[in-house]
Amino acid sequence: DIVPIKATSAGAVSVDGTTITGTENIKFGDSSVMKDITTLGDSAKKNAPTIQDWKLSFDLFVQKADAGQVKLRAAKAADTRYVYVVTLASGMYYTCEGGYVESIDFDLASAEDHLKCSVTIASYGTAILTTT
Repeated sequence: DIVPIKATSAGAVSVDGTTITGTENIKFGDSSVMKDITTLGDSAKKNAPTIQDWKLSFDLFVQKADAGQVKLRAAKAADTRYVYVVTLASGMYYTCEGGYVESIDFDLASAEDHLKCSVTIASYGTAILTTT
């Protein structure tokens, strides 16, 4: 019996306006790089936020003809920076103004008819949260 492939998990990812189907275990982190601003005489270490740093990773079931996955693989091969949109289960979403595919790691031990891989996207630009 063939197990049906899920279209998305609790959330979704699109690349350059095209939804990537077959995603699961989506993880998105939005953080600030902190700068030490402690001065002589301070009684505790002080940090201040400087620039934004975001990271996106997810697993997916490989589908050769899926338009989003095709664009993702092409972006990796050509080192192309794209806009990524991460939609949360609540309907809020992050628009990541630029990101590069840092890695695509295939799980060669997964079933032949359900090849899986893990993808990591590295930031190159801001990530803006939209709540409405």
